[in-house]
Amino acid sequence: MTTSIAVSGFIWNEELANAHAIQQHLLARESGVAAKADSSAVCRQAHAVGGDFYDFLSLPNDELGIAIGDVAGKGLGAALLAADLHATLRAEARRALSELASVIGNVNHHFHEASFEESYATLFYATFDPATRILRYINAGHNPPLVRRADGSMEWLETGGAPVGLFQAWQYTEDAVQLNRGDVLVAYTDGIVEAQDAFGEEWGAGRLVRIVEESSDETAAQINARIWKAVDRFAGRAGQRDDMTLLVLRAT
Repeated sequence: MTTSIAVSGFIWNEELANAHAIQQHLLARESGVAAKADSSAVCRQAHAVGGDFYDFLSLPNDELGIAIGDVAGKGLGAALLAADLHATLRAEARRALSELASVIGNVNHHFHEASFEESYATLFYATFDPATRILRYINAGHNPPLVRRADGSMEWLETGGAPVGLFQAWQYTEDAVQLNRGDVLVAYTDGIVEAQDAFGEEWGAGRLVRIVEESSDETAAQINARIWKAVDRFAGRAGQRDDMTLLVLRAT
């Protein structure tokens, strides 16, 4: 019996390692994704696999699709739901290019039907047109991404609706912002701003804003790395307790 458990444990760990490698491979789609945009994204799950994901989609109309999502929960169950949500979003995004409300509405309906009763996910989805530098978006219950303008002003992207999966039908609302040269979009999951130190204090959105304010002349990758360094330094020995994803896009 002991040998059987040990063998099963070894196989299970190997399968988790393979699942981790596959999940990370599916996220590695950020190089050369669009003209007039410099992008960088990093996803770190709390366990071998998790419920966070991001994506950059090269759409047939030459626009760039941008997504970041967070399925409630952690571990393998959340990872399976995230994979389903991710795949559905990619399919719907390419099918209904100009109708963001239709894209997210269909994603919401599918996720509600395919997942458990209490399952849900927060999701931010946007399209960036390199010709006009217009970013159209829907925020489905996600932590509001931040836009830092080249002049230093800030804007939070909040328009959208409920997290996907909570309701079978939901009418989502689209909004749009102009990203001029030098403007930066920073999107993140709650694991970033809710990272805690050894005393239980959260890192918070205020610290995120200050770092973004100080990064006016940096590339997307440099901003991304600066934020991660600050979060890790703050958490210290407390370590990582939740899935964490950070996506940065700079208009060039």
